Amino acid sequence: MDQNQLLERVVELTRMIEEAAAVSDWPRAARLMERRTPLLESLTLPKSPAALQALRRVQASIDALRTRAKVSQAELETEYGTAVKGVQGASAYARVGML
Repeated sequence: MDQNQLLERVVELTRMIEEAAAVSDWPRAARLMERRTPLLESLTLPKSPAALQALRRVQASIDALRTRAKVSQAELETEYGTAVKGVQGASAYARVGML
């Protein structure tokens, strides 16, 4: 695969990752990232302005998705904590009800 084809594939995988993240399908986004990473690592710095711009868009997407993933993780941790407290409360109520 030449560098142009490689960059096209990276851009396509980036688009797919963005789509997965848009619907909070983080497992799919992670699988796609695993496919994209070795391709990114094998890219050389493009010489054409259009290719360089495409690579910059990919980097911007990576940065934005990293931030979004951190926010999503924090939200899920909060929801999980709330659910655990709810389970603990229901269990305590059930125990008292058995006395």
